[in-house]
Amino acid sequence: MTGGGGGTAGINDTCQTAEVIPGAGTYSGTTKGAARDYKPDCTGYVNEAEDVVFSLAVPAGHRVKLGVSSISTEGHSFDPSLYILGDCGATDVACLAGVDASEGGQESLEWLNDAATERTVFVVVDSYRARVQAGADGGDGKGTSGDFILEVSFEPLTAGDACGSATPLQPGTPLAAQELIGFSGDYPGSMSCANDVGPDRAFKITVPAGNLVTFTAQGAGGLDAMLSAATSAASCGVTCVANADATGNNGAETLSWKNATAAPVELFIVVDAYGDTIGPFSVSATLSNPGADDVCEGATVLTDGANLAHTTVGFSNDYALQNGYVGCASSGYQGPDRAYAFVVPPSQRGRVTVTPADGGLNPSLNLLNGAMAACNVSPRVCSTGTNAGPAGQPEALTVFNTGAAALNYFAIVDSTVTSGIDYVIDYALDTPAADDTCTTNQSSLPDAGTINGSLAGFVGDYGGVGTGCFQAGGADRVYRARVGAGEKLTATLVPDAADGGFDGVVNFIVGTAATCEALPRTCAGGFDFTVRNQVEKGGFVNTSAAPVDVFMVVADYEKDSTDTNFTLTTDIGPIPPGETCDAPIVTTAQTINTTLVGSTNDTSVASTATGCVIANSLPDVVYELEVPAGKKLVAIATPQTGTDIAMNLVDGACRNITACLANANTGAASAAETLEWTNSASVSKTVKLIVVGVPPGSFALDLRIP
Repeated sequence: MTGGGGGTAGINDTCQTAEVIPGAGTYSGTTKGAARDYKPDCTGYVNEAEDVVFSLAVPAGHRVKLGVSSISTEGHSFDPSLYILGDCGATDVACLAGVDASEGGQESLEWLNDAATERTVFVVVDSYRARVQAGADGGDGKGTSGDFILEVSFEPLTAGDACGSATPLQPGTPLAAQELIGFSGDYPGSMSCANDVGPDRAFKITVPAGNLVTFTAQGAGGLDAMLSAATSAASCGVTCVANADATGNNGAETLSWKNATAAPVELFIVVDAYGDTIGPFSVSATLSNPGADDVCEGATVLTDGANLAHTTVGFSNDYALQNGYVGCASSGYQGPDRAYAFVVPPSQRGRVTVTPADGGLNPSLNLLNGAMAACNVSPRVCSTGTNAGPAGQPEALTVFNTGAAALNYFAIVDSTVTSGIDYVIDYALDTPAADDTCTTNQSSLPDAGTINGSLAGFVGDYGGVGTGCFQAGGADRVYRARVGAGEKLTATLVPDAADGGFDGVVNFIVGTAATCEALPRTCAGGFDFTVRNQVEKGGFVNTSAAPVDVFMVVADYEKDSTDTNFTLTTDIGPIPPGETCDAPIVTTAQTINTTLVGSTNDTSVASTATGCVIANSLPDVVYELEVPAGKKLVAIATPQTGTDIAMNLVDGACRNITACLANANTGAASAAETLEWTNSASVSKTVKLIVVGVPPGSFALDLRIP
């Protein structure tokens, strides 16, 4: 076996003319004179040098081990790379494995054929280097081609080394003292799997139709275990039906999967190690048959007055209502879940409440409207969802049916706990009172004045659940205002200190009552910057060219507070300078005393922005000033005690900012912030300085152009 050479392409220059490797052994070859046929990204690098190809039959259930070593000849050495192709047509290749880890002239590679039949693959010897490099002594250095030795060996799979030889598991029979040392890393992972590049072990268990398997790996000796499950040996490390990587070193990692088919399924579970945390471990598996309400098809029906002590322990994770699914809770979906169904008659309000039995647990709750198919569509669309409350606190969602026909809903109870949680679920129907909802609103806000109010007897309908909304877990009450074009509604909420006060939250919803009730909900901002019994002040700005109707929802952040009396002072007037990006405070170098109290948020920074402080939804003040060519702007913002200030400097628009000229944010409350920027252009530049802060407070802004 000699590979290419002789100045023309050899017999093994392409896959179509690949030279057959007859079996294990040591072979010599060369890439000299070969063409540059293949440039796949098999090794992590583009291999653009001369290459030669060999075909190799790998027996079923065997691992092939390859080693290539360059031979130094004619004054230069050869830096080979090595990869295996499953197929290589004229324009397409399928990489199975590859390596180009060193420049020492030696590479080694393994590939596992865990299929049930022999497979012929293509072994390619190539190089990263596309041209000769000069050596330190003036010689040729490292070349693009050269002579090499190729070593080939095979070894049969040992039990558990891969899914094709997975160790059988019996339900309820743990296997102790398992090891990763001495095993190969066959499954580097994919988006649906939890694997790393180190050694791994494979286990298998038969899961009867309709059963839930729960697999646990208990790490020791520093092991940080990772688990992945697949329904065929060929899918291991490629397409997984479940994965788990929730704990750290020496943790117990648990994975659950339900066989929703009508026939038994052989499930393969791969135990891997995160990084180099290799240590002993034990594994165990249990089988259970979840109740019918494990899925929406068998959902438990909730009727008015329902109060059920339930659990998700022993259930499967059927509904991963994760971030990105429209309207759903953005967290609390990793654990097993349970399904419920309820009906909201016309003109009635339905309220679902989930209260964890353990004070340290945090459930999530999602509602889906419509037929059963709504549960199974992907991506899933939730009417609303919540995981807002702190651990141990209830999660509640309300639906008000303002139509003429009954509405059907499914409720999904979930959590972050992969083993499941115990909880109580309640369902209640009622008819909302006046001002309890946008639809039943009767109270209007004065253009300028103060009213007295209370949340006593009201229900939390809106909860701050929605885009642009501030979250709240307690009761809420709805007011309405008409805000003219170019006007600002300023609101000051003062809890009644005589009875201890509550933690106020305010949200604004623009439009009709139907818009307000629609799910998923969108808020036009709001404010919640202080704590219990503290004054909240903020506002809504109408930058449109026409008057708008605004619902102002006053809520309690906490659930079941008894102290819910308050005074509400409102004022509607022209938008003050600095309130918006379109109407900044135009200034020069000077010291300005101002406040963020009562300010709204008008600016926004894209999550991918460069050179900016991302502080969206916080109150801001916008300044505009001119910086002469070649001059430096120095801005020093000194806040009152307790306020954490940040600044962004932009050139142009200040909504959905993608880049800032400069920023300042030490991250410390009460600390002064200093921003510096030099105008290196040959002309003056007009810039906008945005000051944000929380909790809102007064600050002195010292602007200098030395």
